[in-house]
Amino acid sequence: MVRSSTGDMSERTENLLVQIDPDSSVGERRVKLHALADQVAEWGRRMNLTGYREASGIFRGMVIDALDLLVAVQGRLQGRAHQIADLGSGAGFPGLPMAIAAPGCEVTLVEARRRRHHFQRSACRSIPIPNARPVLGRMEEADPRPAALVFAQAVGPLPKVLDLALPWVTPGGWLVVPSGPQLEVEPSGPLWAEQSVQPYGEPGSTTSHKFWMGQRTQFPLDSP
Repeated sequence: MVRSSTGDMSERTENLLVQIDPDSSVGERRVKLHALADQVAEWGRRMNLTGYREASGIFRGMVIDALDLLVAVQGRLQGRAHQIADLGSGAGFPGLPMAIAAPGCEVTLVEARRRRHHFQRSACRSIPIPNARPVLGRMEEADPRPAALVFAQAVGPLPKVLDLALPWVTPGGWLVVPSGPQLEVEPSGPLWAEQSVQPYGEPGSTTSHKFWMGQRTQFPLDSP
């Protein structure tokens, strides 16, 4: 018997949630993830939050993508992060799905556009997502809250992203930049080590996803 696409997606979501945090309720987290997709779709009728218009597309194209990314990063680190920062988070992706999937992790979301920030705050209150903390501001202007694991959207060439995101990454912490322009390993230097470009997503998928990942060295910012 052939499973429906809904059944396949439900099974895949459960598998990802178990990999991210096997000790938390899969059912409760799955309900919250669907509630998030519903709210993005509802708000999207009044403002341009994403390119997706239906909750099903948001769930498949954005929620699952965020979970895939976190699973791949955790596999690379061989452990769970307890602090995450999502810089330039837009409608709250990948940070909000990650906060739902990893309820023991504190997630900071930094977004400069006021209406998207208001959406994040509304979603955190109503779903609820108590471990997510929306911050209004540009990553280069807001007071940094350094985290051990930081996700930054590619806002330009990789060297620019690394420069803007650096204050948000704790010494010894990791920065992850999902697919974007000039996504390749940078020449080694004093601030970033253990660099790599990794694929992620469903095995066998025709959709290509990758991320750059690098570890900040232990040197403080004011070191020569």
